[in-house]
Amino acid sequence: QTLLNLAKDERVLKEPSPQGLVVSYGDSAITVRLRLYAKNDVYWGLYWDLMKKTKSVLDEAKIEIPFPQRVVTLVDKKK
Repeated sequence: QTLLNLAKDERVLKEPSPQGLVVSYGDSAITVRLRLYAKNDVYWGLYWDLMKKTKSVLDEAKIEIPFPQRVVTLVDKKK
């Protein structure tokens, strides 16, 4: 729903309606996609505006972007 809120832009076409999709599940991520449609003459401006807004919208919704982490445990073999 958070990403779908980005589609509330006058440049986004109402039909076909915007969709929020889960694309894949990874070890450290759930890949999602916002699918929407716009006219050719406004596509790139809309694209870059949405790219700029996405991180702040996710932050406002307290949705964190995960990153791979590795835990390393050192064992002292002298003991």
